[in-house]
Amino acid sequence: MYDTLYYSKSIHGFFCLCCVLFPMPAHQGQRAKLLISTRYRTYFAKHINHQYHRDSKAKMEDFH
Repeated sequence: MYDTLYYSKSIHGFFCLCCVLFPMPAHQGQRAKLLISTRYRTYFAKHINHQYHRDSKAKMEDFH
């Protein structure tokens, strides 16, 4: 389910791989920060429902 969630041992937190590699501009006032430039330690389900995450994931899948 969370196939884009990766843990950084050096920073001790989670990041969303597709949103780090393929960042999107702000969408309807929502600018990604958590899981991209700021580590996240808990709730990931909310992040994957944002349009910017879905767009980043689609770009990453097209990149393969």
